Amino acid sequence: MIRYIAQKFSHSISVKLFSVFFLLAGILLITNLSVNAYLNKSLQKVNNVYASNITSNTLSEKLKEVQENVYEYLNTKSTAALENYYKSEQEYWSLLENLNDKIVDDDMLMLEKNIKNMSYTYLDLTDETVKEKRDRNVEKYKDSYEETKLLNQYINSFINNLNSEQLKENSRNYERLLKSLNYTEMISLVIIFSVVIVSLFMLTLILRNIIGPLVQLAHNADEVANGNFNTEFIK
Repeated sequence: MIRYIAQKFSHSISVKLFSVFFLLAGILLITNLSVNAYLNKSLQKVNNVYASNITSNTLSEKLKEVQENVYEYLNTKSTAALENYYKSEQEYWSLLENLNDKIVDDDMLMLEKNIKNMSYTYLDLTDETVKEKRDRNVEKYKDSYEETKLLNQYINSFINNLNSEQLKENSRNYERLLKSLNYTEMISLVIIFSVVIVSLFMLTLILRNIIGPLVQLAHNADEVANGNFNTEFIK
């Protein structure tokens, strides 16, 4: 009988301890995964915050490269200069496709639209300048080139304005993200602290459930040793 009681009691303790262990491990795992997922999402937002500025800078650099290649071809009329011009023109054209082309109630998007429209006009003008140079129309390609220089300056000023506005907006977004990350850190600490408190509470309850039956078992053993076989069976 004593052996049977000990086996049942041992099994009950094992089940309770393993249950608590897996429950707490599960809570900590879910908390950790949730916090990591949110942090990764926040870091991705931080990366995206300044991606727009990188795009604006790339746009400005590529615009400058197109103008330089036009100038080089007009001076050298070399095949290499012409190939460089067409290559930079195509790359600049690809960048323009990512810009907004719709009328919307947003200053930055409207800046993008203006840049896009002016750039299309600019590229048509550079193509015309190159064509006039190939046709040896000196007066026309000189006039066209001066127009490309002027339009290039206008577009650059718009790109600089866009870059400035994006930087302001991105700075505000970055500040909001930092506050959000601080809140996440606080929430994580609160969750971990809560899990520790709950763990201590549950362990205390389990210890009480363990110690209580042990005390009762010892008492019953003393009763049996004294000849009292009517002791109550421990559940």
